[in-house]
Amino acid sequence: MNATATGKEAPYYRGSSLILGSLLDLERDPAGFMQMLTNQYSEIVRLRMFRMNIYLCIHPDAISHVLHDNHMNYDKQTFDYKMLGDRLLGKGLLTNDGPAWLKQRRLAQPAFHQKRIQKYSEIMNECTAELIEKWSRQDGATLDLSEEMANLTLRIVGRTLFSLDMTGQSGEIGDAFSKANHLMTRRIFATSPPFVNFMPLDWKLRAAARRLRAVVGQIIELRKGKEDQFDDLLSMLMGARDDDGNPMDTEQLKDEVLTLLLAGHETTANALTWSFHLLARNPGEQSRLAEECRAVLGQSVADFQTVPKLQRARMVMEESMRIYPPAWSIGRRCMKEDEIMGYRIEAGSLMFLAQLVTHRHPAFWENPMEFRPERFREGKKNSHGYAYFPFGGGPRLCIGADFAMMESIIILSALVSRFEFESVQDEVSMELLITLRPAGGMPMKIHKRPD
Repeated sequence: MNATATGKEAPYYRGSSLILGSLLDLERDPAGFMQMLTNQYSEIVRLRMFRMNIYLCIHPDAISHVLHDNHMNYDKQTFDYKMLGDRLLGKGLLTNDGPAWLKQRRLAQPAFHQKRIQKYSEIMNECTAELIEKWSRQDGATLDLSEEMANLTLRIVGRTLFSLDMTGQSGEIGDAFSKANHLMTRRIFATSPPFVNFMPLDWKLRAAARRLRAVVGQIIELRKGKEDQFDDLLSMLMGARDDDGNPMDTEQLKDEVLTLLLAGHETTANALTWSFHLLARNPGEQSRLAEECRAVLGQSVADFQTVPKLQRARMVMEESMRIYPPAWSIGRRCMKEDEIMGYRIEAGSLMFLAQLVTHRHPAFWENPMEFRPERFREGKKNSHGYAYFPFGGGPRLCIGADFAMMESIIILSALVSRFEFESVQDEVSMELLITLRPAGGMPMKIHKRPD
């Protein structure tokens, strides 16, 4: 139930620009700016961007309120989600809202049931084994782990959800999405006033989107008339009928496939890339992980049965996603006036929830920038559930969370048990796009471990 306007005003940060408010601050150094706000305010702070009220929710209680406790009052009708939908993903699971989203979610949910994920683990195992064979011929080489993981996870999502090996399209998809990722971020955080012509930027963004949708269109065309021959998510979507018995139209089908294709590989690839970065910078942790993986797996690759035994691999993945959350922020719109932690929230305000901030909150994480996988040992997890929310929370918890964790553990454990990872860069910077990427990729030297 929404609160009446009895709460106090949230603390206000004026920003560096009289006209733009805090927009320039956020664009110049988003991570540094949000960390400064966390250090200064710790719970909630109100910002202004043009005429828009924005609340940065820092404290886990505020995150819980928006995503779980009063989630019905917070929708996705925000500028960033609208832009992402209009320019790139359409009305897929990530960007849609309300009853239409719920219908889509229920339709896709069976594809992520535990029995399905068990079947998917076999494909994850096969694809990882093939990468190991390839890397074994490149001992001592310097590889871009960001690119390697993107290619691997794209292949896995293609085979598991669409029964299609997308190795041949990985370059096209990766290049087009990288362009769209950068252009979308520039478009969302553009500092020019609204009346300035954004057409050149939009043209480039739409061109990248057309390339991606062309690939998706080819996938759908290849499947038409053959739905009964496959047992995957694409067949479920193509066979779905509405209350009047009508199938999903082609554009909506493209929206769903494109969303699952991009969200299903980009975030997992980034999570793995940051994990290898942290392990390379912490050789003791890398050695301990390699010992566990070898003890559990020997020379094999993990499967559905052995993944639960890889406790340290799970801890490494969770700690990596704490420090470098692949999806680093969530936006919501407050529909009706509300109260959070005693602060009045005006209707129509934008709520900004940043994993990158809350995951590093010093009140909930001791020495938050230290890589300590032991934080996530069973029984030692943070007592506040929303101090850590890499997959979101509430009813809109990421549909592929279990899929992504299994995939990450299978890949991480297999590669670390066979290869040692060595950093070749003194510094690695974060690039805060739609997802959290390492700026310029993640070049790293790989060495085969002795048998």
